[in-house]
Amino acid sequence: MWDKILQNPQSIVIIMVFSIPIVSIVAYYWHEVLKNRSDNELKKSMLERGMSAQEIEQVINAGTKKARKG
Repeated sequence: MWDKILQNPQSIVIIMVFSIPIVSIVAYYWHEVLKNRSDNELKKSMLERGMSAQEIEQVINAGTKKARKG
């Protein structure tokens, strides 16, 4: 079955047209999950060190564009 599909160049193009966006979307959301997990681990470790909520907020917002403007 796959040998017939892969012999036709139009089939390969169609497969690529649909697979590239799907892989891109999955990769984007996987990156967001990893970023959120990392932020949560950082916040947890800062709480364990005894930092206040204000200190944690300053650390988290230190690298954001919003913090640079203000």
